[in-house]
Order: sequence, then C-alpha cells, then structure tokens
Amino acid sequence: MDRIILPILGRLQAETLSTQQLNEYIQKRLTEGKKRGTVIREITILKAAFNWAELQDPPLIQRNPLSKYTVPKARDGEIPTRPTEEEVDRILRNAPDHLIRAIGIHWYCGVRPGGEVTRICWADVDFSADELRIVSAQKGGPQTRYIPIHADLRDLLLSWKEMDRKNVGVNKGQ
Repeated sequence: MDRIILPILGRLQAETLSTQQLNEYIQKRLTEGKKRGTVIREITILKAAFNWAELQDPPLIQRNPLSKYTVPKARDGEIPTRPTEEEVDRILRNAPDHLIRAIGIHWYCGVRPGGEVTRICWADVDFSADELRIVSAQKGGPQTRYIPIHADLRDLLLSWKEMDRKNVGVNKGQ
C-alpha cells in the first residue's frame, strides 16, 4: 500500500474514487511494465481495505466506491513462470527452517502449499515404502493419497527428522 498504491491514489479521497480512476491506475501500472496479475492483485488488496473500512464500527468510510467494481480477469495467456534456480537459491538462503521444509516438500511432491503441506507430520512419512501420505485439501478428490518420496527429498527428510530428534523439548525449556 505505502510503496505502490498510495503514491498513485493516496491524494484522492477514498469515498470519491471512481471507476475511471481505478482503470487509469491499472493502465499506468501496465504501462510501467507490471504484469496484469500483479496489478489485479493490487486492486484486490485495495478493495479488501475499502471493505474493511466500511465494516468498522463506526465505519471509517460512509460509502465504499469499490463495492461494485469488478476486478478485470487476468488474460488466459498469462501463465505464471516458475522461479529460476537462482531465485530459488536466494529464497532458500534467506528462509527460516520451517519454510525451507515446506518449499522442499512442495517442490518434490507437488502438494498444495498451505493445508496439505502444513498437515504433514512424521507419522505420514513411510521410509520403508518410500512414500508420503498426504491428507488432501478439500477439493473433491480422494481424502488421502500416497506420493513416492524422491531420493533427494528422502535425504532431506532423514536430516530433518534427525534435527527434530535432537531438538525435542528445546523450545519448551526442557
């Protein structure tokens, strides 16, 4: 908000923001070379902020000019590109351990980041069968599925399990 949206729209009164001004904002960002998906996400954040302001007691704004604004869809041809190896390396060098684990499991297994990754526990890892039990996200498919453990992930899992074994009780003051 502070770095991108407010420098462009912050001079306007919230309740007077018009569809034309939002469309001009979108066009400006696209002209700056930003991807349509990024700009749409910015508008979605702005709409969420206006919705929140309207729902406060007392309301921070009396009229939400964005309540009926339809966020344009991203173009079908805009498929996000995966990060480069260099980008992944930079992320992993700066990420905390729990995030490195989530990224590793997601990378090797293709499980959904979020619910599927965060529900995994050591009881779900079967080293003898080299498979990982995944409790699926509620998307209409099978509730549980088994994914083969990639050899590189197996090595990571074994090292993480050993780290966890050594750190049992460390954060509990034991």
